[in-house]
Amino acid sequence: MEKLLIGIAGVFVGALLTILREFFNEWRSKRNDARYLAVRVSCQLDHFISGCFEVVCDNGVEDQQGCLVTNSKTPTIDLDGIDGKWQSMRFDLMYRILDLPNRLNYAKEVISIAAEYGDGAPDYRDAFRARQYQYALLGIEANEIAETLRSKYSMPKKCYETWNPLERFIEKKLRLMQSRIIESVAVNIINFGFLKSSVVKANLTKSDLERKAVFDKTSYLPHVAY
Repeated sequence: MEKLLIGIAGVFVGALLTILREFFNEWRSKRNDARYLAVRVSCQLDHFISGCFEVVCDNGVEDQQGCLVTNSKTPTIDLDGIDGKWQSMRFDLMYRILDLPNRLNYAKEVISIAAEYGDGAPDYRDAFRARQYQYALLGIEANEIAETLRSKYSMPKKCYETWNPLERFIEKKLRLMQSRIIESVAVNIINFGFLKSSVVKANLTKSDLERKAVFDKTSYLPHVAY
């Protein structure tokens, strides 16, 4: 009887060790797959962040007709070209990464609407502001994802030395929001007939402040269309 119990215990322990070994090997393999994927994605994100930074700093240059045109390339991100096992990554993190192209497409649509219904030539001010704002948001999101990947998968932190794109993204975002809020308040004052000589003193004109209703609907700033 004793030998039988020892034999059963031996079988049980052996089976348990086999299960644990297989579990550990699967976990290690999945971990390695996730780390490899994180490296590939973070490199893509770094390139994308640099492109967003160039857009945010782009105030345009004049062409031969005296109209402002962009002086930076529109950044892209190609996740389809990344080989790796996406299911090895944490679900919420994987979703944020794979959703970036959708957010990029949305940004392009907003910028296109701003260009079509904004204040137009020669400055295209509304289109430039929409472009800078949207890519500031994308840059912030991409930077947050990249930092999360580096932290979770023990990668070295990104060192920008003399420049920090995140600070520029946040600064531009807040500045554009503040500018739009001020203009929105001024438009409301105009609509109620309370803005008179102060508009001239502020070097603002009614045509500068009153945006087309269809453009306001583009809402490239949340709740403060810009």
